[in-house]
Amino acid sequence: MENHTWDLVYLPNGKKAIQCKWLAKIKTDEKGEPSVYKSRLVAKGFQQKEKEDYKEVFAPTAKSPTLRVLLAVAAVRKWKVKQMDIVTAFLYGTVEEEVYMVQPPGYEDGIGRVCKLNKAIYGLKQAPRCWYNRLASALEGIGFRASACDESLFLMGEGESLVLLLVYVDDILLFSSSDKEIDGVQRKLTELFNNSQPTSLPSG
Repeated sequence: MENHTWDLVYLPNGKKAIQCKWLAKIKTDEKGEPSVYKSRLVAKGFQQKEKEDYKEVFAPTAKSPTLRVLLAVAAVRKWKVKQMDIVTAFLYGTVEEEVYMVQPPGYEDGIGRVCKLNKAIYGLKQAPRCWYNRLASALEGIGFRASACDESLFLMGEGESLVLLLVYVDDILLFSSSDKEIDGVQRKLTELFNNSQPTSLPSG
C-alpha cells in the first residue's frame, strides 16, 4: 500500500493476529439520494491485549469550553474561522507496538501470512493517540506550539499573524484575523497530509 500501512509476514510463534472487517457507508445528497459509497477497513480492537498490543490510548481532543471561548473571541474580533478535514487521518499515525492482523476479507494471499501493522488503522485501541502524536509533531515542525491549558489547542505567530488551531479527532478549526495566514497553514497541512481538505463550517 502507498502509505505502507502494513507488511505481510508469517505470524511469529506466541503472537496472535486480531480480526478485521469492512464497514460500508453511504452518504446522501440534499435530496436524500445516495451520492457517495465508501468502505473502510476496521480492526477489531476489542481483541487487543493491554500491555501487549497497546499501552497508551488517551488522545487529547477539543474541550467544549475551549471551543466556546474561541468562537466567542472570533465573533467579537471578527476573526476568520475555517475548517479542515484530514481524510483517513489515523493512517498517518505510526504504531509503536508489535500488532498483527489477519488479511482483509477478499484480499487474502492464500499462503497464510498476516499483516504486521505499521500504521494505526481505524479500530485499534491506540489509533487516536497515534494520530494525535503524528499531528502534534507535524504542527510543531511548521511553527506551532501547544497550549499549556488545552493540548488540543495550538498557536503560531502573534498579533495580526496569530493563528489558533483546534484539533477534534480528524477535524481542525483554524482561527485568525488574516485569511493569508490561515491559507498558508492549510497549504502546509495539505502538503503534510495528502488527503487533507478544507470543509465548510456548519451553518446555524
